[in-house]
Amino acid sequence: MKTSASISRPARVVFVIYSLGGGGAERTTANLSSIFADEGCDVSIVTLSPLVSDAYPLQPSVKRFNLGQAGISASGESLAGFRATFERLIALRRVMVKLDPDLVIGMMSTANVLAAIASIGLRCAVVGSERIHPPQFPLSSVWAFARRISYRLLDALVVLTSDTAEWAKVHTWSRRIVVIPNQVIWPVPATAGGQIPDAWVRPGRMLLLAVGRLEPQKGFDLLLEAFSKIAASQPLWDLAIVGEGNCRDALSEQASRLRIADRVVMPGRAGDIATWYQRASLFVLSSRFEGFPNVLVEAMAYGLPSISFACPTGPSDVIRDGVNGTLVNPGDIKGLAQAMSVLMSDEGARQGLAQDAQLVRSQFAPEEIMPLWKSLVAECVKKSRFNVDKT
Repeated sequence: MKTSASISRPARVVFVIYSLGGGGAERTTANLSSIFADEGCDVSIVTLSPLVSDAYPLQPSVKRFNLGQAGISASGESLAGFRATFERLIALRRVMVKLDPDLVIGMMSTANVLAAIASIGLRCAVVGSERIHPPQFPLSSVWAFARRISYRLLDALVVLTSDTAEWAKVHTWSRRIVVIPNQVIWPVPATAGGQIPDAWVRPGRMLLLAVGRLEPQKGFDLLLEAFSKIAASQPLWDLAIVGEGNCRDALSEQASRLRIADRVVMPGRAGDIATWYQRASLFVLSSRFEGFPNVLVEAMAYGLPSISFACPTGPSDVIRDGVNGTLVNPGDIKGLAQAMSVLMSDEGARQGLAQDAQLVRSQFAPEEIMPLWKSLVAECVKKSRFNVDKT
């Protein structure tokens, strides 16, 4: 993909992200890098964290770089933290000079800040990308200030929802803000390893499915509380929470305390998540907040009737309440329990929601979302601060 008349070779695109471990931003980075590579771009990914195993497969042609330095604290402001940040900036700058990119794409706030500063004076465009709603993931005062002013260096800031766009207008010096939601790739590509439903779900059982990291953000403690209120009246249903994280022990203890441990499975990370979507009869998103709910869109693409808290941000952009899914007031455990019970008891209602849910396949399909990215990339490179022939 040639992105400027002044560039006669394939465009060089560099993604900067903390890591490629599990998570929505990481999956989006892997997907975007592969798509740009398929378009003929020379693509590289630079990760900032100490080297960890990548959770998502990359296009073989995508180059992989890891700075492998000590982690940056998003909240700490110690001397050691400042030193680590400075060292990482120097290391990132060296990689940028080596790669000589036409475009740098940061993924998440700290990566955006570092990419913007490390690219000063280089002949490239720089695009930042917020993959969550920033107020729900606050930075320290120093990092928040750095984000505010450094975003002025970005040629564009990509956000997932209109709510985040409004936030960025007020809290950053971004010159241009573009809303581009996540795409849904259907069928969802499988990854190596992980757990399969047949090993965890008893034959003949109806399955209520939740997917995500076992962290407070995902609200699985709220989900367990809601499920406990209806488990006795829905004896044919079990709950699977697919994912891994720091809250595993706390959630297991909560399930035991609520006396639903025999009805709840937490198998860990799924390799082929599609098998879980296909096995389930109902999907639930219990998050306290999201950037954009990838798993909700994926579940709906597989025709799963879905229930979600109308949390900030994203579910209300995806679900039309009562048409292609059900929205519940954020944090309303009683309302969530009632919504689940209604759909568990009514197969016809589930089928009705499922039919319209599948329309997200086209709404968020790569052929709808990628032209937005391609147009932005082409425009940013063409109008780059240093738009000169680099060959």
